[in-house]
Amino acid sequence: MAWSHILRILVCLSAAACSFILSLILVPCAKKIAKRFNILDIPDGKIKQHTTTIPYLGGGAVFVSFLIVSLSVVRPFEPPFLLGFFFVGCIVLLVVGLVDDIFIMRPFQKFIGQFFGVLFLLYGGFYLHGCIYPWISIILSGLWILTIINAFNLIDVMDGLASTVAICCACGFILIAWSFGEWSVVYLCASFAGAVSGFLIYNWPQASIYLGDAGSLWLGGFFGAISLKMSMGRFSPLGYLAPFILLSIPLLELIWLIIIRTYKKIPFYKASPHHFSILLQHNGWSKQKILKIVCTLMLILIVFSYMLVHEL
Repeated sequence: MAWSHILRILVCLSAAACSFILSLILVPCAKKIAKRFNILDIPDGKIKQHTTTIPYLGGGAVFVSFLIVSLSVVRPFEPPFLLGFFFVGCIVLLVVGLVDDIFIMRPFQKFIGQFFGVLFLLYGGFYLHGCIYPWISIILSGLWILTIINAFNLIDVMDGLASTVAICCACGFILIAWSFGEWSVVYLCASFAGAVSGFLIYNWPQASIYLGDAGSLWLGGFFGAISLKMSMGRFSPLGYLAPFILLSIPLLELIWLIIIRTYKKIPFYKASPHHFSILLQHNGWSKQKILKIVCTLMLILIVFSYMLVHEL
């Protein structure tokens, strides 16, 4: 194995390990801050079925861990100007989610905040390239990122679910980016996976802290942007399907909720207890069993998406 590959493996593992350790340290701090300022998730017996109040702010601790490590390893590979817009976009989504966690925003207000976050991501170069008309690329990319943001927001209704899916998705993108030689994406996803893994230690059932909207929104924004960073059709046109495959669990949750809420004459943006994970729990599935099934499905999706990219 060439020394360059060994060095890249070491950088990747170091980024993941450092962000993991930093997250392990910062998440308990976030718990204390959330309790101090009463930023808590209060059970309602419907969607929020936990028995005690659980602190939010986990998403903030994950982001700080990710930011500190990724800035140090990705900076040599990306122009600071563009990288700055990426992080600012994630910060905007984090702040919008935090405001919603504390004050509960109206759906339209939340959407406007997401829109501004997406603008920063687009301005940072995270959009489809190669279309005849650039404005079409911008519109489609913006809609895609908004979709993934809200899809991740919707699956964050069970201990460990959004975190587990996020870690698996990051590993899938690492595998594809490595084969493309997209080192900035590899190191961003490695830092991301490490930070979320550190948080998952505290978020695994029974969770002692939640991501909150602050976390789920920027997690969705991260994947919406990262999936547009690479030319997925480099080796095969079928590669363009890879992001849909990797992110299919949150996407299917979004589609499912739109269908079931429309059928029950509930506005699709209104909260309801029809999330798939909640329905499984009502049918006797434990949270741990659901997460094990999700991990198995994600492993299959990672392999399938890699095969599509390389037309294997």
